[in-house]
Amino acid sequence: MTPSSTASSCCRCSTGGRTDGRHHVIGHRLVLPFPPSVNSIWKWTKRTVVRDPAYSAWLRTCDGCVYEQIVRPRQTIKGKYDLCVTLDSSRFGFVDQDNCLKATSDFLQRAALIENDKNAWHTELRWGPIRFFGGVPGALVEVRAIDA
Repeated sequence: MTPSSTASSCCRCSTGGRTDGRHHVIGHRLVLPFPPSVNSIWKWTKRTVVRDPAYSAWLRTCDGCVYEQIVRPRQTIKGKYDLCVTLDSSRFGFVDQDNCLKATSDFLQRAALIENDKNAWHTELRWGPIRFFGGVPGALVEVRAIDA
């Protein structure tokens, strides 16, 4: 079973961009489970801050998504990039869209799809019909290298 999305590609992410020398745009497109809010990825204890177990589980699931959906060898985007995240519209009104961006950007860096999340040149967030495995809400993530 594969993730489904019927949302159109992000206009900035789907055109142009840096090539890999063979005239292919360096970029990645994958469907992830709906990202957690930045407000819920850390837990505070009496002595320290720790990663929330639900966030850790989300990261492990996303690791599997990269393994299944990204062509190998994986190319890391170095330098500036455009990012488009389409969140499943069934969650509209229940979450702040921008709160989902931090976990998504951090994951892209963790998975070595981007070199550093501080290099985002353009970011687009929007709602659309994005479903993950089993029909649960998901997120379509598109990232493309741009010319320096």
